[in-house]
Order: sequence, then C-alpha cells, then structure tokens
Amino acid sequence: MSVAVAQVDQAIEGGAQRRRRNRVRASLAGPQAYVLGDGAAGRYIGFSDTEGAAFREWAAGKSIPFTVVGRSRCYKLRDLDEVVAREHRKQGAAKT
Repeated sequence: MSVAVAQVDQAIEGGAQRRRRNRVRASLAGPQAYVLGDGAAGRYIGFSDTEGAAFREWAAGKSIPFTVVGRSRCYKLRDLDEVVAREHRKQGAAKT
C-alpha cells in the first residue's frame, strides 16, 4: 500500500472518529434533567400510582435507558419524552 493511500485511509478513519466523538459530546451538552425512581418517571408520563408499578409494566418492552442511583432507577426526561412520542406515533399509525 502506498503512503498516500495509507494517509487517505487514516484521514477518513480520523474523520469518522471525530464525527462520532462530536455526536456524543453534542448529546451530552447542555443541562440534563433526570427523575429518580419508577414512581417519579410514571408520574412524569401521566401514571397516577406512586410506587411505579404501572410504569414498570408499561415500560417493560420499551427499552428505556436508565442509570441506577442507589437502589432506584434514574431516567433522563429527554429519554422519557422520546419514548412517549414514539408510542404516540405508533398509535397514530395503527389508527390509519
């Protein structure tokens, strides 16, 4: 392989890594709002129970990302909003 081809390959690979790194940084930029616990996440979405049982049942197959803090799950509000919007789109598509 010639030196020029190797340099081009490195430049392409470096650009992809830079773009990936910038996407991650952009997703982490700005203030992040969280709710702590299944009950709080459920109340944020609109469930009325305080223990989060209805939320856990609803979220079972939704693959909502969370972080465990202490013994509770911590959810980003942005992730919860995305899941709710996705469910509304699915329901809207099912009606048509």
